[in-house]
Amino acid sequence: MHKDRVAQLIQYALACAERDSGDSELGSIHLLKYVYIADLAHADGHSGQTYTGAVWRFHRFGPWAREVHEIIPHAAKQIGAEPVHRESAYDDSDYVRWRLEDESVVDRIERHLPFEVARRVRLAVKTHGRDTASLLDYVYRTRPMLKAAPREELDFSAQARSNPVSHEPSRPSLTHKEKKRRKQKLFDLRSRFRARAHERRRESRLVSPPTSPRFDEVYEKGSEWIETLAGKSEVAEHGVLRISDEIWHSDGRTEPDIP
Repeated sequence: MHKDRVAQLIQYALACAERDSGDSELGSIHLLKYVYIADLAHADGHSGQTYTGAVWRFHRFGPWAREVHEIIPHAAKQIGAEPVHRESAYDDSDYVRWRLEDESVVDRIERHLPFEVARRVRLAVKTHGRDTASLLDYVYRTRPMLKAAPREELDFSAQARSNPVSHEPSRPSLTHKEKKRRKQKLFDLRSRFRARAHERRRESRLVSPPTSPRFDEVYEKGSEWIETLAGKSEVAEHGVLRISDEIWHSDGRTEPDIP
């Protein structure tokens, strides 16, 4: 693992939070996920190779790398970030968040990061900040997480396959004559659309207004008859539902169109 790169990303996320986000205090769980997002971005265009080389696993709180988590305090203090102690809403303990007031660090670090890595981390910090719920929801839906089961090592080559780089040749530029022909076709299409919309509005004004339904005896008997077509009503059952661990590797997790 490249510890210097991990520390650099942690510091960059803290600086981005101060400059671009309304949530300038980030906890360890947030910083950890932003390093993971950096590795995702790098894997997209480098055949699944991550930027930090950290070993990520499917953990209870999403992707987890112990080595990355251990570096956070040192990396934060190294650039002058201050620990902010907050009381937990669930018990008597407290937790630490980090705050960096020197936003100039953004430009200084950004020059040494790959463009796509810096862009993705900065956008993620701006979007999620310290909103733990939305950040966890995002990372849980990433390809390496969807292809793994709890405690398994994450495979970033799956991320590369799901984001193939396009090698299609660029389309040749249109000539003036072709542009003029395309513009005329677009004009004719819009004219036909407007004419059809006008015709539909005219026809809708000629339709008789619907009559109100009669809720009489005939209606009630008809409703009762329709209910009988559905068969017997469901009966409540009690039991234990057991789900196989194989569901973690089912196609339904990565292919939403599969029922």
